[in-house]
Amino acid sequence: SSTAGPGLCVGQMDRRDAVSLLWAAGQLIRLQQQQQQQQQQQQRLISDLCRHIGDLIQISNNTQSNNSSNSYNNATNLLDPWHPEDLTDAVVGVAAAQHRSAAAAALLDAAAHEVYRQLSNRHSSAAAFTVDGVISVLDAFADLNYKDGPSCRMFDAAAGWCVKRIRSKHLQAPSTPTHIAAITHAFARLNHKTVVIPEL
Repeated sequence: SSTAGPGLCVGQMDRRDAVSLLWAAGQLIRLQQQQQQQQQQQQRLISDLCRHIGDLIQISNNTQSNNSSNSYNNATNLLDPWHPEDLTDAVVGVAAAQHRSAAAAALLDAAAHEVYRQLSNRHSSAAAFTVDGVISVLDAFADLNYKDGPSCRMFDAAAGWCVKRIRSKHLQAPSTPTHIAAITHAFARLNHKTVVIPEL
């Protein structure tokens, strides 16, 4: 006799139980298939969003042609700097979904370059990053274990940014035990080892 799981012998089931179980199993499988389809649709949506946001970041930096057919609002975005909160939310969203695709990698590269640019440029026209924002970005890259492209350069910029603020006793310096622990933990998770880390 056939079995269908621990302690369940199909060959010994009566007609009513067998039919009821088949109906229930069919409904469960259909629900699982629907959930899989929904997950696939969600992944496609995230991939499309990654591609679009990555393009917008590049456009705002003038790093690609602004003649893309998908960029109907290029002129506005070229003049509007990316705010730290938007960059943070974008990479945290990718990390929360644990989404990995070519589009996600392109977005992470574009975001890493922009974060690097803002942390390295004290006269940036965009609003300044907060300690919590920097920690969130580092944690997102650590969650994804993403260290490609310009991300390593961004990690160095983040460490240098922290060092400069601590030494200058900046009001927004990572000075609390919680912040210091979070930053060091993020770099430990990233396993990032460059000359700036001992200084940090």
